[in-house]
Formats: sequence, C-alpha cells, structure tokens
Amino acid sequence: KLTAIGAFAPARWLVCGETCAVKIKVEVAVNAPEGARTAAKLSVWREAKRAALSRYDEVGATGLEWAAEYPAAPDALPALDAPLIESPYVSGETTHGPAFQVLQEMRRSRDGASCRLDAGAGTVPVGKIHPALLDGCTHAVPFSCLTQWYPELAEHWNGLPRGVRAVRFFAATPERGAVRCELRPRGLDPVTKLPQVYVQFIVGARVWCDLEMEFA
Repeated sequence: KLTAIGAFAPARWLVCGETCAVKIKVEVAVNAPEGARTAAKLSVWREAKRAALSRYDEVGATGLEWAAEYPAAPDALPALDAPLIESPYVSGETTHGPAFQVLQEMRRSRDGASCRLDAGAGTVPVGKIHPALLDGCTHAVPFSCLTQWYPELAEHWNGLPRGVRAVRFFAATPERGAVRCELRPRGLDPVTKLPQVYVQFIVGARVWCDLEMEFA
C-alpha cells in the first residue's frame, strides 16, 4: 500500500494544449516491499528542431513510502462555521475544466475552508491515488485574495500552488461518493516566506489523506 509521498515541487509548469499531446514519463519502482521507500521521477518530452537533441527532461522527483497496512489516521478537523461561497467554476475563481471539477460546495472564512467534494465527478483516471480529488482542494483556496488567509502578504500577491511538502494516506483511495475537505492556513514559512496550508480529506468520519501544500 502507498502510505506517503515526499516533498514534490515541479521545476516548471507543463503547458497542455487542446491540439497537441504532452508526452510524459514516470519512473517508479512498483511492488515495493513492506517499509520500503522508493524514488519516483517525472519527465516531459522536449521536441527539438534537430531530432538528435529531442529528449525527456526531468521536471521533478520525490520519494514514495510503502507498507503492508495503512497507518493510524489523525483526528478529523471539525467543519468550519463559515459563509457559503459561490462555486469557483461559476465565479471564474479557478479555470479548471470539467475533468477536474469535483468541488460541490464550499464554505470559507479567514480561518480556512470547508468543502464537499465528489470523488466520482470529473474524468481524470483514478489509480493508487486520485489526482482530481487531490487537486480539488486547491479550488477552495482564495488565490485572487490570499491576504484573507495571509494578512502578511501584499494586497496584489496572487499565488498558485508550488508543490507539496508531504502527502500521507490512511485508507484506500475513494473512487466515488462524498469527501469532506478541510483547509487550514498555516502562515508563512519562516525561511522561504511562502504561504503554507494544511489539508485533510475525510471519508465518513475517517481521514483518508492529509497533505501540506505551499504556494508561490
């Protein structure tokens, strides 16, 4: 079972156009033994004018942790008593297309956000992890007004997800049904001065996954 993903921050954005395919390569050891930590590397194909110079360029790397059983989950965060916010897909606060639109309801205040996600929404394939569900937590972040969560930032500061510091899994990946998502701002990193946020994904009463995310 995959129980954790280490720090990961891609070196650059990948531009995915509607008319051209992006070739990526993921290198990772599978069927790792219990208690093992394996390396994973993401690369993207770069087409050069001279065919001999075309190659896969590494975009980022991380470590994966495996175990026979999932670890004990932390206590689930309580939902916030916060105002109901218009869908970010309607307001334009996020530009994610239908394949990633898993957020069903969002409440948000200066203390964070409480959301309801639908694990069965969207069309992104689900494997050992659920990419669209994990990405869905970012749809609740007030990116155009991050001072609501981080008053230390300048008013014009408009951030985007930079990467994750750690991701932990405490149960099998949900493929359908409601998932409660809780986000709590954790202030600025004392060294990088970048905003940090803690996120929990809760299925029923149990935390399925938690992660620490950073913006830039």
